[in-house]
Amino acid sequence: MDRCIVLVDAGYLLGAAASLLAGEPSRSRITVDHAALIQGLRERAESDTRQPLLRIYWFDGAPTASRSPNTAGCA
Repeated sequence: MDRCIVLVDAGYLLGAAASLLAGEPSRSRITVDHAALIQGLRERAESDTRQPLLRIYWFDGAPTASRSPNTAGCA
């Protein structure tokens, strides 16, 4: 394979970030710069695999059927 992909469990990633930054796993306690987050994921994946990124799959089990404000920035 000549490219890599990233699979992101958004609930886990953002909950862990909130725990580190705000002391509790509530995602509403943090503000996410999605463009910077995606760029960081891209850079890390390409550096670790030495392959160009094909795509990032973003999984989020939102409690409603519509996009949350957190996931709207990733579309």
